[in-house]
Amino acid sequence: MKVNWGAAQTEHELENAFEIQRIYILNECQGLGLGKKLFELALDMAKKGGFDWAWLGVWEHNVKAQGFYRKYGFEKFSEHSF
Repeated sequence: MKVNWGAAQTEHELENAFEIQRIYILNECQGLGLGKKLFELALDMAKKGGFDWAWLGVWEHNVKAQGFYRKYGFEKFSEHSF
């Protein structure tokens, strides 16, 4: 897992924002709830840090990840070319 805030963020569109840049789980470890635990840890870090926003980037064709993030209330707010 990699998270960023302040000047370390990959985009600087939102003030007082917390970026969840990466959460990767090995294929053989998927389905064990590890991604959920890491994601919830990141959200808890953002909350305890007093950030107003938590955001992330996800590939437009990664429908599985998009569905996962929507379960936590995330929604699309912009697009970015990789």
